[in-house]
Amino acid sequence: TSTSSNEIYIGSDGRVNRVVGDVGLDNLDSKFTTPVGRWFSYCLTWSLATRTSKLYLDGNLIVTDQTPSGRALTMGGTLFFNRLSYNTDSGYIFGGQISQCVIGGGN
Repeated sequence: TSTSSNEIYIGSDGRVNRVVGDVGLDNLDSKFTTPVGRWFSYCLTWSLATRTSKLYLDGNLIVTDQTPSGRALTMGGTLFFNRLSYNTDSGYIFGGQISQCVIGGGN
């Protein structure tokens, strides 16, 4: 089980990307070279069964990581699209628009 208040976190600039507290997808801002004003696709997937998280940018896999064993998402959380739940620092404000947001789950 988890003790994190930010079970899934996807930043808008590649700096912070986390699933169940794993930091293996962080510090990817050098991969985010999309010019300001141009749309891009940004996707994070995670499998509890394989403990694998994957991050895609414009359809291309840019990083894969393993999350810690025994970690599952905590149910009943809050979804934020604009910031970390506990932080209003401008460094964590979402910097764009969202189109076609898909959240799914399955077995």
